[in-house]
Amino acid sequence: MITRPREITDNATPSGTSLAVELLVRLAELLNDPAARQRANYVAETLAPSMARYPTAFGHLLGSADMLINGAIEVAIIGEPGAPDFVALDRTVAECYVPSLVLAGGSPNNAAGIALLADRTARDGRATAYVCRNYSCDAPVTDPVDLAPQLDAACAG
Repeated sequence: MITRPREITDNATPSGTSLAVELLVRLAELLNDPAARQRANYVAETLAPSMARYPTAFGHLLGSADMLINGAIEVAIIGEPGAPDFVALDRTVAECYVPSLVLAGGSPNNAAGIALLADRTARDGRATAYVCRNYSCDAPVTDPVDLAPQLDAACAG
């Protein structure tokens, strides 16, 4: 064989191609990595004619293409993982269906290398959530009751 065959269509499980594109898009959002975004965009563009002609064969890849086109909803939670306030914010995010979610969480001391967590601080010593699009964030919140409407608004807009 001159080339190694690859499956590009999604079946009962996503294809390796669509999973790779999804991973690249999520890493690009999490790390603010233009090279990863460019590679994901290249693969999606090469498959765009097939996706347009046979959309039911590319269900998972279409979700990644949507994230490439419209951007992700980024949520950063700053605080001590495992602390009750951190867990409450994390649970609120998990309860909302956000198809293009990129979530990062951790303590402010361990945010090195994760662009989504950079320059974010916990407010008043409590875990704090930031809901962002393209690294432009809504007002930081510490209460899960305030976080849910921000997530709903980010999904709607």
